[in-house]
Amino acid sequence: MVSATPAMSSLLFSVLTEYFAESLSPLEYDGRALLRAGDKSDLRAALAWEARNAARLADFVADELLRPLQLFLRSSDARDKLGRLVQYALRLLLGLCAALPVARAPAALVARLRSLMETISDARRTHRWLKGISPLLALRASARAPAEESQLWALGVAEQFGLLAYTTLDHWRWCQQHGAAPGGGDYRATARRAMRWLAAAHAAKIVHLLVVGGRTPAGRARLRELRAAALRLGVDAHAALRDAWPAAALPALQRRAAAWQAELALAHADAEAGFCFIGGAGGGKGELALYARCVDEVRRQLMLLAQAAHISKLFETHDALIGALGVATSATDLWRIGWPRIKSD
Repeated sequence: MVSATPAMSSLLFSVLTEYFAESLSPLEYDGRALLRAGDKSDLRAALAWEARNAARLADFVADELLRPLQLFLRSSDARDKLGRLVQYALRLLLGLCAALPVARAPAALVARLRSLMETISDARRTHRWLKGISPLLALRASARAPAEESQLWALGVAEQFGLLAYTTLDHWRWCQQHGAAPGGGDYRATARRAMRWLAAAHAAKIVHLLVVGGRTPAGRARLRELRAAALRLGVDAHAALRDAWPAAALPALQRRAAAWQAELALAHADAEAGFCFIGGAGGGKGELALYARCVDEVRRQLMLLAQAAHISKLFETHDALIGALGVATSATDLWRIGWPRIKSD
């Protein structure tokens, strides 16, 4: 019995060839028919047509992909965030490899991934030299903050001071690693201290955003909702634990439960009034947008805080989780930078 595999392979190759030939050209034709006819002028015209189509395709790729990519990579932040995305993607893979059983963990692959991740990290660290200028300028500008904003001013100063301490220790760690500063054998401890300052900066930023967002009508209404939920939890806990309390303590507990119920009703009324104000004609769209930006940035800062706490060993979780969070925040940063548009002539 003759195998049908060669015939099927030939048929599949012919179908794919004709499909790609037809997708490249707006005309439907059979190039082999031109060869069978022996008309060389028609064959040259068809090839010239396809050459023009290929040139238009190359122009499209250059205008829509390569030139925007060239402009995009001119930004130092874009290059850094792209490197960070790859670095944390490698950390994600390392975490997944670590989750495998010891017998199945590919030791050679893990070593290569770790080496590549550390190489990218060192390259980004070299690229971060003099990044401390930004927090220095921010601290200088904060000296002119109004007195009535002392709370926000203190949080902003704490954030920028944390970033300045991080960049300073990060530079010192780089010098230690390359033998340009004493204590080279302990440069990893310096790296952990730097990441702890970065975690402190993220924590200050989170508190700053919560204060700003909580001052908007939407933020106040959300806080009322959270308060109502906490009071409801207290009432439910009282109902569940009422039978376990001594009889002498029941009257005081019942009075406290009644106060909780009254506060719960008041919180519900305040929340409904707040949401009616937001959704009605008096609600400011600018304040709603500010609240939404604060919420989005708090989520991002929480992910960054988890990454810094894990790397600095303040609160270790898992490399796979931290790698996934790093990829998400890096992709968000790249999205915010934006893809450049090429103006057509």
